[in-house]
Amino acid sequence: MTLELCTRCGKCLSTCPTYQVFLSEAYSPRGRLAFLEAGLHHPSFEQCTWCEACSRTCPHGISFPLLYFEYLLKNNFKKFLSLPFPFERNPFFLYETFKTKDDFSSLTVTPEQADILIFFSCDVKNFYPRALKKFLLFLQKQGKKASLIEEGCCGIGYLITRNFEGLKKQALKIVELVLKAGKEIVVFCATCWWMFKKIYPLILENSEEVGQFSEKIISAYAYLFRECPEELKVFSEKVLFHLPCHLTDERKAFKYNLKVEEFCCGSPRFPLLKMGFPEKYQKFWKKKLEGKDYLATFCIGCYLNFKFHLKEPPKVVHWLELLC
Repeated sequence: MTLELCTRCGKCLSTCPTYQVFLSEAYSPRGRLAFLEAGLHHPSFEQCTWCEACSRTCPHGISFPLLYFEYLLKNNFKKFLSLPFPFERNPFFLYETFKTKDDFSSLTVTPEQADILIFFSCDVKNFYPRALKKFLLFLQKQGKKASLIEEGCCGIGYLITRNFEGLKKQALKIVELVLKAGKEIVVFCATCWWMFKKIYPLILENSEEVGQFSEKIISAYAYLFRECPEELKVFSEKVLFHLPCHLTDERKAFKYNLKVEEFCCGSPRFPLLKMGFPEKYQKFWKKKLEGKDYLATFCIGCYLNFKFHLKEPPKVVHWLELLC
């Protein structure tokens, strides 16, 4: 993927969340790519939601976020972004601050005994452990065994602060653990899925090991649909299943048996919150929630953003809290 492939056709404009709100060429993928090609840094780079909707409408599959990260890496970018959060230099802040009381030891085994691995990420550990518990009970019913990989974070905090050195160390650690176990690893978060599938190859320069690792990544829903689709529940019309931007590449796993609504939540990242973007962007999707009791998503960023900006009903939950 290269900048030169962009023909400035503008197909990306109508799908870009920030362009839809600000109606400025500088806040469109096409505009950002023009700045990037000219070697200029524009504030709009940090207001990109990283949804990659541009790549799904582009005739050449160009993704501004991935090209931007690649540009920063090639130019040995070392300046951290300053964020007014406790996790500015500690991407494990949420993981270390919120402590779950849930104990999954009776439902899990060692990696050697397991059929699959589960990435025990900060989101499923601290915000919707019920989704993991229901999934583990479901596996037990199917005679399957799982082991938890307790590395806490995929490294998204490092990416947010542009600490690529820290991200590379975290990526190498997780890749090594998974390849050593030699089994599929199930994720409960679209952000983790995206990091493993899209960002790790950039950080680790598409090494053979990261290629083998990426092939082992599967979402919890895709795993259930593949193994036992007939066991999945029929859901109420009172539920809206939100498809996070970073999970759209797996839509084939639920295309014919799960009705989903695909839209950007508005992102919980600080540069966007500072501009009031999430509130402004709600007009593009809030009507979808009329008459719904539950808003089920598959991403910690979306989950937190919905929790922060919406009042119940609908109640915000994880997909697996309703499907298992």
